[in-house]
Amino acid sequence: MNFLPGTLEDGHLRTALGDVALPAEVRAEGLTFSAVVDVPESLGADKYAYFRLRGPRATAQELEELAADAGANDAPGGTDQVVARLGPASRAREGQRLQLWFDPGKLHLFNPGNGAHLTL
Repeated sequence: MNFLPGTLEDGHLRTALGDVALPAEVRAEGLTFSAVVDVPESLGADKYAYFRLRGPRATAQELEELAADAGANDAPGGTDQVVARLGPASRAREGQRLQLWFDPGKLHLFNPGNGAHLTL
């Protein structure tokens, strides 16, 4: 799961990936964004692309504890990376700019103050 900061404004979630309209009828359309692959990783049935986004990173006490438990704080830039799951036939490679998309209907929103899950 990737954690990104965002703000709710006028029915949109504003993130480093772009603005996402939250009404149910718009959720399935997806949001396209561009990112440069830092590290590609093939795992058989899937391929993962790790990349960084500009802007602040999501912070909350619970996230810091999870990152420490997972050892993410020990890896350079580990807490600032985002990962995308690609198809196994993807030819994504290091340094390549990709056009990616995500389904806003799969977003989970959390309150950064107390970690509470916010339902849409």
